[in-house]
Amino acid sequence: MIVWVLLASATAAFLWTAPTATATTYVRGLITTDTTWGISDTIYVATYHVTVRAPATLTILPGTTVKFDPGVHLFIEGSLVADGTATSAIIFTANNTGSPITWGGIQFNASSSGSISWSTFDRVDRAVTATASSLSLSSNTILQAGAGFVLVRSTAFVTSNVIKRASSLGIYANASDAQIAGNAINGTGLGIQVEQPSAPTISATRSRT
Repeated sequence: MIVWVLLASATAAFLWTAPTATATTYVRGLITTDTTWGISDTIYVATYHVTVRAPATLTILPGTTVKFDPGVHLFIEGSLVADGTATSAIIFTANNTGSPITWGGIQFNASSSGSISWSTFDRVDRAVTATASSLSLSSNTILQAGAGFVLVRSTAFVTSNVIKRASSLGIYANASDAQIAGNAINGTGLGIQVEQPSAPTISATRSRT
């Protein structure tokens, strides 16, 4: 009986600690209908540019990892909802970490919209570019990038983000009336650059190069 109990306990411990298998989905091309990443698969690899066409919405669930081949972008013409949580972030990173060419980044084009929060960006050229679009960027972390957030004619809300390393600049605003608040910018060539005509609201943002 004692032996049986010990074996049963060992088996229970093994079942408890065994990792769950993760599935990988390879993506490229156009998204023309509402789509959700992360329902069953947890890893997505973009082998070429992915474009979300209006009026479609791409939703990325917490805990999902999206990897990009060198030079590949996620273009948003419709809407993107990528909201992780404090305990289950969304990760955007390079698929080939040994390549000298980074992945391109997420680019919101004219009239697009969206929300990105509690997400981590790594080994990216420009983490998020917003052109003539409206979106919310909150509580994200940029580990390594050429540029963090690039806003052109945008009314984005950029709040409570951490930019740890951006070789060029942390936040760039051109002709943008963005709300920039509570961000921490470190290890950048230039923390925040504003070019006219722009009237952003900048508050409680710490920048240290």
